[in-house]
Amino acid sequence: MWLRLAALAGWPADQTANFEIEFWARRALYDAGEISTHTFWSGMLYGQLTAPPGSTLLYALRSTDAEMWTHTDEDVVRVSCLTEG
Repeated sequence: MWLRLAALAGWPADQTANFEIEFWARRALYDAGEISTHTFWSGMLYGQLTAPPGSTLLYALRSTDAEMWTHTDEDVVRVSCLTEG
């Protein structure tokens, strides 16, 4: 899912790890409602890519981001079970 999100934001595949670092560096303000979806993603876009408010790209970024949080990561569940058991 990270590759897909990074690609939507215009990041080269070999820069996905850097995309994740930048994503988490900005995420707290976004989750706290201190910056808008447009502001969050405008700071995340690679190169000259833009995603104006109401754009198809901004919608795709927001939707893909939300999709990441609505699916269970089986690896996380497995690790959680190991640490609790």
